[in-house]
Amino acid sequence: MKKLFNLKIKNIFLVVFFSTIFFTGITSFKDYGVSSDEPNSRLKGLVTANYLGEKFFPTITDNYKKNFSLDTNKDYKIDNLHGEAKIKYYGVVFEFPAFLIERIFKVNEKHKQYQLKHFLTFSVFFLSLISFYKLLNLRFQNWIVGILGVTVLVLSPRIFANSFYNNKDIIFLSFFIFSIHASLIFIDKPSFKTLIFSSLFCALAIDVRVIGIITPFILLTTLSIKQFVYNEKIRSFFILVAQYLFFLFLFVIIFWPYLWSNPINNFIEAYTIMSKYPHITHTLFLGEYVLSSEIPKIYLLTWIVVTTPFVYILFFFIGLLFFLLNFTIKKKERFNQNFFKDFFCLTILFSVSFIIIFLGSTLFAGWRHLYFLYVVIIYFSIFGIYQTYLLINKSYKKYFVCFIIITFIFISNWMIVNHPHQYVYFNFLAGKKFDKKFDMDYWGLSYKENLEFLIKNEKKELFKIFNLSQNKMYIHSIILPREDLKKLKFVENPLDADYLITNYFYEKKPKYYFPENNFRVINDIIIDGVSINTLYKKIK
Repeated sequence: MKKLFNLKIKNIFLVVFFSTIFFTGITSFKDYGVSSDEPNSRLKGLVTANYLGEKFFPTITDNYKKNFSLDTNKDYKIDNLHGEAKIKYYGVVFEFPAFLIERIFKVNEKHKQYQLKHFLTFSVFFLSLISFYKLLNLRFQNWIVGILGVTVLVLSPRIFANSFYNNKDIIFLSFFIFSIHASLIFIDKPSFKTLIFSSLFCALAIDVRVIGIITPFILLTTLSIKQFVYNEKIRSFFILVAQYLFFLFLFVIIFWPYLWSNPINNFIEAYTIMSKYPHITHTLFLGEYVLSSEIPKIYLLTWIVVTTPFVYILFFFIGLLFFLLNFTIKKKERFNQNFFKDFFCLTILFSVSFIIIFLGSTLFAGWRHLYFLYVVIIYFSIFGIYQTYLLINKSYKKYFVCFIIITFIFISNWMIVNHPHQYVYFNFLAGKKFDKKFDMDYWGLSYKENLEFLIKNEKKELFKIFNLSQNKMYIHSIILPREDLKKLKFVENPLDADYLITNYFYEKKPKYYFPENNFRVINDIIIDGVSINTLYKKIK
């Protein structure tokens, strides 16, 4: 009876816990601006929808485009999926369904299209949180540890902010969680059913971003070691591997339309291009502008360390230490099921890091391209917290729990106070003048707040604005309603402007650091003592 009561309490807590997270998301998704890459991401969904429509429903697709042209008085011109644009190298597992939902519900206003996209992005992230909870519960056999892990992931300021507008890296992070979860189940209990689920979710992760191929590669490596240690039947193992690879490649092709015409060549081409993405730009790192193709070897580690709450980093290293100690000291438990789960996750982290650091990859805009590695970092942070709790004296356990709770309260408070600008979170290791060392709002999210301030507080019919930084204002302004957008005119010369605006993001030393003396600040968005977006008005 007591066990049944505890189960009921657990289920109630889980419902309340995840409902709170989802409620936070649905009340926050309209607060975020449009990032620089979002229009291009939406275009991927449009191009794919056109390709599939012409292939399977040519009459319906043709009528739709004709009606669109009549309604808007615009030609419906769409790029070819197999054209020259690099968007063909991106999978469309998320972008295509998101575009379909937009069209099914006839969301035609631009700002509402991006609000819908933010809601859908967060929804996928939310589902991955449930998967992450189950993943940790599978590993530690403790639902409270699962809750702890989800809390750490949600209370990671940059990840939380990105979970609304970053439909590239956060979507991949989410599908990476799905693939890791399914793969751990497969490692734990190999069967045809778990094989199908693992191959499916690994394929979907690959179809979001080709680097997802690392997961099945490490999975098969882990299974090979397990087969060797347990001396399982070699014939059965090879049959299992063959079945896995067959379904993996089948699912990869099915959910990536670009591959249909020539699966092998197109995949190799996409992998080759995306593994060293041909986008050369400058990025601010430790006070110097460096080329994205020539980043220092300490780039990735530095960005992770200064943008992750310090306590999480601390327990990550403690978790690694416990893993190594368990392997070297506890010989009887050296090759148990948990070892293979931990080995699988750790190998992904170190193999990807090695490839990025020593084989050379193009990185810019912080470390957002590798946010999926954060899942493994949190995995071992939780490992460190869990093992520390088990190790310390019983009389100190309550103080340890209080320490973790206070950490969560401190981070939560920072996120609430600085909402919706959690994307510029830096811990104390970055120093006070982090704006002089690192790029901040590289995606231009902060423009939304200052443009809304301008329209609300300056009663004019037309605002002539000059942007001092390099971001494209026609992108960041489309999050505003049409009637507000009509009031904005972005000029090409600061002398023609009545207002200046900047988010301090540059690819090189800026031409305009500060406005002339005849402008004054009318609104300044400040995070931890640093301005991330400033609005100036001409003094009459």
